[in-house]
This record gives sequence, structure tokens and C-alpha cells, in this order.
Amino acid sequence: MRIGVDLDGIIFDYVGEVLRRWNAEFDASFEETDMTDYEIWKSLGVSKQTYMEWYEGEVVEEGLLVDLPPYPDAETFLWELLGPIEELDILPNDIIFLTARDCQYSAADTSWALEQLDFPFKELHFCEAKWRVDCDVYIDDNPHLLHRFKKLNKELMLLERPWTQHIEGTFPTYNSIVTYLDTKVKRMYDNGY
Repeated sequence: MRIGVDLDGIIFDYVGEVLRRWNAEFDASFEETDMTDYEIWKSLGVSKQTYMEWYEGEVVEEGLLVDLPPYPDAETFLWELLGPIEELDILPNDIIFLTARDCQYSAADTSWALEQLDFPFKELHFCEAKWRVDCDVYIDDNPHLLHRFKKLNKELMLLERPWTQHIEGTFPTYNSIVTYLDTKVKRMYDNGY
């Protein structure tokens, strides 16, 4: 099975690092739980232009994307996604990393960060339209993707974050995603996949 995994918000603590830097620069005290909207600038109470000017400086000049720490359980989550399924003794899944990062500014930083994970992923795609990358299932934290994926009849699993908690059907933990996909893969193999 091809599993498309978003980087920021699923593997790397993008919001945490943005808030750490924002709070330091502007003497603020925002926490991830304050981010009730996927668009960070809305939760920060500033204009998109103000936020983007600051953000571009942090990415281009300050190496924001190099410094992103992985979430504490992210690496374990990835290995569990990869397999093997114990009863089948197979490695059924290919991990396809997807990111909406701008390739022009972030390709080298993203590649470096992934090398630090030391994880055998299959592909890396820089794209806003993640649904154009052929995967059997997608794991993301962007609630704005739901409508498009549903319209295209593609399976999107939203990991529960403060900005997705209001959406029914989100997966509260990495483990709940792994359990769901384990069951799905077993079913596929039972049906001759």
C-alpha cells in the first residue's frame, strides 16, 4: 500500500517551532493549543501579509525548516506504518512523503531533515495538490484538504491537532492510524491484493 504522509504537523513539529520563534521575537506566549485555525496567522491575530513576511525571513534567512524537531513518537509511527504485518510476515507499505513546502526555498533543508530521521521512504513530493500523487491513503493535518479528497473519492486521514479537533472522524493518535491501516492491509491481502 502506498501511504502519503505529510511532513509538517505529522512528522515534524512545525507549529511548535514557529511558535517558539514567534514568541521569542515578539515576547508572546502562544502554545500549540492556541492554534485553533490551520492558518497560523489567524490564531496569532495578525494579517496574512505580516505573518508571511516574518515567515519568509525565518525560512530563508534563519533556517526554520532545518531546525524542525520531529514529534516525539513520529519515528516510531513511521516504522509501524512501514510494517511488517506480523501475521503476514511482509513489508506491505511504501511511505511517500508529501509537503506543501515551496521547493525553491526548502528542498535542501527538507532533504537534510529527512536524512536525520534515517528512515527508508520511497518518494518525496513538493506539492500543494497532494491528491495528484498516487497513494492509497493520505495522512495529513490540513482540514482544508477534506473537501477535495472526498470529491475525488480518496482516503484522507486527519491526525487530531488543535486545528482539527472540531472535525468529526479525525484520528486522535498515531496508534489509532496504525491500527486502522493494519486492519485495512490485512483485509486487502485476505481479498487477494
